[in-house]
Amino acid sequence: MADLGFADINKPLGQKLRLQMTTMAEIRKDYENGLWVDISRFVNPRREDITDSSRTNLKGQRHGKDVYDGTPKSALAIWADGMQGFLVSESLNWFRSEMDNPFLNEIDNVRIWLQEYDRAMYSAFRRGNFYSILGEWFRDAGSIGTATLYTEEDIKVGASVHTVIHPREAFIAEEPIVIRESSMDNFVKGHWPVVSVLLGGAGKLLESIV
Repeated sequence: MADLGFADINKPLGQKLRLQMTTMAEIRKDYENGLWVDISRFVNPRREDITDSSRTNLKGQRHGKDVYDGTPKSALAIWADGMQGFLVSESLNWFRSEMDNPFLNEIDNVRIWLQEYDRAMYSAFRRGNFYSILGEWFRDAGSIGTATLYTEEDIKVGASVHTVIHPREAFIAEEPIVIRESSMDNFVKGHWPVVSVLLGGAGKLLESIV
């Protein structure tokens, strides 16, 4: 098992997270330069910039120039549209909340509260951009396999803003990590305001926190 940078508990948090992301990026290189490149070229051309070396900020570039058979791309589109349409369609009530304790679900006031909670959640999804970005999210899930959704709140308009993270920028490890006796999932997002401070000059600020 690779050391993700948390073996030395005395290291500042900023150093631990930078080391963790560097280690995870190194482990993933074989997939990026092999399987991911082929998938992005022939199945999901919108992710052709899957590696840092293929990344470009030029606008108006053509994608999918290497595609010689549209079958994989069409199959991905059909699968993504079908998953969204049948599982998380805006026209469906696609989830229902329940308590872990089955006895609580039999109490009228609890059921009423859960129903109101579900209505509030459906309303929040509709106010934000959740349904409009699901197509891109499902295409990442059905091709690269790393589909990551980042959610934040737009306080000014009172809505949630959902962003599909580029697979190149998301690093996920299998085992949990423990920081100060609290467990968290191993997810590190690069080139994003929240975590980019760990990777740039502002990392010293976080290092001083612990």
